[in-house]
Amino acid sequence: MPKRVMLPYPSDLVLAIFRDTPYENNVKHLSEDQLKGVEEVLDSIEEAPVLRMYYKDGLTYSAIGAIIGKSTERVRQIVHRGIRRIMWSPMAKGMIVEGFDAYRERIERERAERAKNIKEVVVTPKERAIEDLVLSTRSYNCLRRDGFKTVGEVATMTRKELLKVRNLGVTCADEIEHELQRFLSEEQDIIRRVS
Repeated sequence: MPKRVMLPYPSDLVLAIFRDTPYENNVKHLSEDQLKGVEEVLDSIEEAPVLRMYYKDGLTYSAIGAIIGKSTERVRQIVHRGIRRIMWSPMAKGMIVEGFDAYRERIERERAERAKNIKEVVVTPKERAIEDLVLSTRSYNCLRRDGFKTVGEVATMTRKELLKVRNLGVTCADEIEHELQRFLSEEQDIIRRVS
């Protein structure tokens, strides 16, 4: 996995992360923005102190083990796990390859682009799903089984039609009528965001 290469920190760490990838040749000279990205990525993982001791301070696995009270093999595993975490993180790759600020700008542009595609739709109480009604399980299941999906579909039914729904008795019909009356008088239009 990561082989010790004598480059200045953090180029040696970045080279270990991007070894045998298309980015390998770009890590010898990191910009200030990329250095900021490396530090930001390191701060986000729990193996950061060990990685810094190994790559920045140049300590061996044995020396690090003596400091943190772990075996040499355990320190090696921690270093490799930290490298793998960064390797497999798209955010980490973006921050290091593009640089911290450039990565953040790209993400903001993508979010803004997605936000443009989101439309706001006004949903009236009658267009809302029957799940929004506060009904007993029996009443809800009877309506769903009969194919009702929106409050408006249920609101257009007469009491006689309501009682024809399979397994829906007088008590359930009373409950549904009472809840419909409450819901339609209290609830207001909501704005739903859809893309």
